[in-house]
Amino acid sequence: MEMFTFTFRTFERIHKALAMIESGEIDDLSFGRHDLADGIYVNVVEIETKDAAPFESHHQYADIHYPIVGSEQIALADEAAMEITQVYNEKDDVLFGKASGERYTVKEKHPFVVMPGEAHVPGLCDGEKRKIKKAIVKVLV
Repeated sequence: MEMFTFTFRTFERIHKALAMIESGEIDDLSFGRHDLADGIYVNVVEIETKDAAPFESHHQYADIHYPIVGSEQIALADEAAMEITQVYNEKDDVLFGKASGERYTVKEKHPFVVMPGEAHVPGLCDGEKRKIKKAIVKVLV
C-alpha cells in the first residue's frame, strides 16, 4: 500500500477550500471547472444519482464532495482493500476497482472530504434516483 504524507500546506489548502464552501461562494458558480486558488479548483456538475458504480481513488488530490442542491450517498473503502480493475492513471489522477465499503449520506450543503488513498463511489442514490447539483472541490496534496 502506498503511504500518503500530508504537509501543513495540504491542510492549509483544505481549510481554505472549506472556508470557500462555508462562505457560499461556490453555490452560485456555473457548471464546469473553476480555478479557485493555488492548488484548489472545483468542478460544478449536475448528475443523476445511481445504484452502483466502480470505486475510484486519487493520489494527488483530495476531493471535497459538496451537494449544492439535493443529497447523495458516498461509499468509502481503503484503497489497499480494492481489487484494481483499472490501474492508476497519473494524468487523470485516478484508479478504479471493486471493494466493499461503508455508505454515508451527504446532505445538501454539507461537505464530505475524501483523502488520497480512500477509495470512494460518489453519486449513489438512497432509494430513488434523482438529479443533483454538486461541486467536487479538488485540493492538491
